[in-house]
Amino acid sequence: MINSHYEIEERVTKRLLEQTLTAELQLKGIKLPYEYAVKDENGEIHLASENYSDSGKFNKFMARLFPNDIFNRPYFLYVYFPLSNQYIYKSISLMVVSSIALTLIIILVIAYAVYIIMKQKKLSEIKTDFINNMTHELKTPISTISLASQLLADPNIPIENKNIEHLSRLLLDESKRLSAHVEKVLHIAVFEKNSLRLRLKIINVHELIEQAINNFSIQLKNKNGKVYTHLEATTPLVEADEAHLTNIIINLLDNAIKYSDKDPVIHITTMNNEQGIVVSVKDNGMGISKENLNKIFEQFYRVPTGNVHNVKGFGLGLSYVKKMVEAHHGEIWVESTIGEGSTFSIYLPFNQKNTHN
Repeated sequence: MINSHYEIEERVTKRLLEQTLTAELQLKGIKLPYEYAVKDENGEIHLASENYSDSGKFNKFMARLFPNDIFNRPYFLYVYFPLSNQYIYKSISLMVVSSIALTLIIILVIAYAVYIIMKQKKLSEIKTDFINNMTHELKTPISTISLASQLLADPNIPIENKNIEHLSRLLLDESKRLSAHVEKVLHIAVFEKNSLRLRLKIINVHELIEQAINNFSIQLKNKNGKVYTHLEATTPLVEADEAHLTNIIINLLDNAIKYSDKDPVIHITTMNNEQGIVVSVKDNGMGISKENLNKIFEQFYRVPTGNVHNVKGFGLGLSYVKKMVEAHHGEIWVESTIGEGSTFSIYLPFNQKNTHN
């Protein structure tokens, strides 16, 4: 047992006390700077660090030295951490920032999941609508062909009463119509597989436009439609795939006729710029809302017209046009006003080789 006449200075050195304190604090994971003092029962300081303060603004921790030495004068160790508040604030701030970051990540994940679900739902609805429209569009020519074939094959109808010329023309027209529907779907399928190969040659755009107008002469006559051409391009020759460029013009004309809620009046304009030709197709149709303008080039999308089958189609035409124009390194844009009509414009470069990346 230690004799009672030993003072604390004789039992513990300042260096030993600091080493022991530092080691114990680090063992507890505390690396903050600290101040300390050793006091007796009367509060008199016997050992202290250089910057120790008795100010009451610091939260001090106290422990008795040699607690089992009951016959000696009691001494008490006081320790405080001057930067404890900053440490606490920093720890809390880190936790708050981490919590906010985690919350934001969770919100973003949930939002993304909802977005994917809504997108999948939309795609499902679009594909269902496409299948319904395709079934309707294919059923009509198939039914007509079937009926005409039955009339031709019916032995009970005299040959002179069968109107073979009319039925033959009907079969040919409906076959072409059916083939055109199938071609549209096949074109998109080929493009989706990235297996499209353009057969490039020099094409006269003006001649292509005149041919396309001639192809629509019957439809225009049936709807009392008019087409006015303003072929102002001085250089109408471009390097392009003739079949696809023809389909581009035909699709734009087809839409201009289909989406007219009155007698169609269509203006087709061409002009040159420094690098190519611009073709514009303007109609006097029902127009397209700003909301739908951003969607009309999406695959399977069809502008609402009230009656599901009032305007026939698969929602592939403009999607096909956009993809083919871009395949020719061109551009397409549209301007439209509800109740006044729409203007679709395409730009095609003169030479494809100079536009390859």
